[in-house]
Amino acid sequence: MKVKSRKSGGISKRKALFSAIGIAIVLLILLVVWLGPQNILERLEKADLFFIGLALVVEIINLFILAFRWHIFINSVSKVDFKTTFMITLAGSATSNITPSGRVGGEPLRVYLLRKLKGVRYGTGFATIIVERIADMLAFLVLAFVAVVYSVFFIRLPPHVILLMILSLCSTASLIIGLWYVTFRKEIKSTTIEAWLSRHEWITKKIPVLNYYKSQLEESVSNYYKQISNIMQKRTWFYSGFIISFVYWTLEIMRAYFLFLAFGEVAHLPVIALAYILSAIIGSLPFGIGGIGLTEGTMIIIYSTSNINTVVAGIVTVFDRLFSYWLVILLGLPLAGYLGIESLEVGKYARLHDSNSKGSKKG
Repeated sequence: MKVKSRKSGGISKRKALFSAIGIAIVLLILLVVWLGPQNILERLEKADLFFIGLALVVEIINLFILAFRWHIFINSVSKVDFKTTFMITLAGSATSNITPSGRVGGEPLRVYLLRKLKGVRYGTGFATIIVERIADMLAFLVLAFVAVVYSVFFIRLPPHVILLMILSLCSTASLIIGLWYVTFRKEIKSTTIEAWLSRHEWITKKIPVLNYYKSQLEESVSNYYKQISNIMQKRTWFYSGFIISFVYWTLEIMRAYFLFLAFGEVAHLPVIALAYILSAIIGSLPFGIGGIGLTEGTMIIIYSTSNINTVVAGIVTVFDRLFSYWLVILLGLPLAGYLGIESLEVGKYARLHDSNSKGSKKG
């Protein structure tokens, strides 16, 4: 069933996109004024297009890697073709980029689209995403640990930067431990989740679709834990997801490395890793839209305090976000519209889908 709707109580994609563009333009103007137009033009004139093109290719490869990682977890419990997985992943990533909590806002949308297009139950969809997230964070943690250790012993960084790195490492480790315990060691009842969501209403305001899922918690939670168990019985899938995640984060770092080379600067890979680690954590905070401003500011600060030319740091950050953020929006939002999402509040569409389709329940 193809849902067509122009109005919804949720936040429109167009409004969120225009807000993101407006914020980005203001930040870009401020950055140009700060760095100096002449300094920027001099660097741009000497740019090596080969390395810029190589960075773009790396980003495109990473888009397929993201989809493939989720694909292996989905297919451990339900059969879904890669084309569908790729479209849903791209649409979800684009949605994450224009929601307050960057990198995680598109997860409910992915679960909904998986149900809408392939009939995969909500509990199953959430199970695949949670396991995928754990594999991703573990790879992220390993990379962060290596980067922090290398930086402490081999790179002279200001004490406050080192302290921030260690705190970020500890917070990531704590999050993984908590998520692992909740997912694999302690089955939480639907009433517990519902009570928790009621106490933290800001979460359902940021992600309105959760209000709809609250009414289906009992069935979804039961199915969720069942599928979590099924996925983890096939440990090869989890190990594969971890390796794929490690490759993904490595390519993220290499993309920025190539951009530095394009503008005549050689940056230490651990420094780039630290910039990504801190910007990923800070950019995920529910402020603004898609981490705009927080992510870029964190990157530029880390680069600048690591003896990297400030002008180059600013230019590389802009190009890096152009590829990793705006390109995803450019490709993903039209896909979201094609798949039937006109608003960021997909609960309305979920209700329409469930009432008009007795739906095959797979997985």
